[in-house]
Amino acid sequence: MREPFENFIANPCEETFRALREAFVVSPTYLPVETPMQSLSALFDEGNYTVLLKLAERLMPSCLLSPSIHYFAGKAASALGNTEREQLEVFLYVALRDCLLQSGDGTPARPYLVTQVDDEHFIMAATSRRATMQSVIQHEDGRVFDVLSAEGGNEVWFDITALERRRAQMRQQEPPPGGTR
Repeated sequence: MREPFENFIANPCEETFRALREAFVVSPTYLPVETPMQSLSALFDEGNYTVLLKLAERLMPSCLLSPSIHYFAGKAASALGNTEREQLEVFLYVALRDCLLQSGDGTPARPYLVTQVDDEHFIMAATSRRATMQSVIQHEDGRVFDVLSAEGGNEVWFDITALERRRAQMRQQEPPPGGTR
């Protein structure tokens, strides 16, 4: 995954983002997590910048492609006077934000490509939409979509196939209750 990441850093665009995403979702570091963005936000609001950075670092392997984590890490680094870290996190935030928003248009034909559920919330906020309802749709070709109904009746589609595949792999690896595999 190192080469796709370096290529993305050198030239953050749709092509390098897609290549990085493809390598990321099959890497052992990728785990779908309920990213505690509210926790990161609360830590920032409370001025707990060091704790915020430690939490972001712990989450980073799984949330590498999520703009929100880089946003908060950049703000915390800035507050701590760590200019080098701030510049890196701001660069990653902007590059990932732009590429994530360009990965689709939220229609069934071009759903947004997300790696974490929090990415859906990020896109909804970035496009000034509020979700009113959610449904998961399994397509006949095996792809899985999260469809959020937005105020005004619009639907916003997210391709969560990679996320669901990884969750299924994780369930298969879990020992049954009271036993081992």
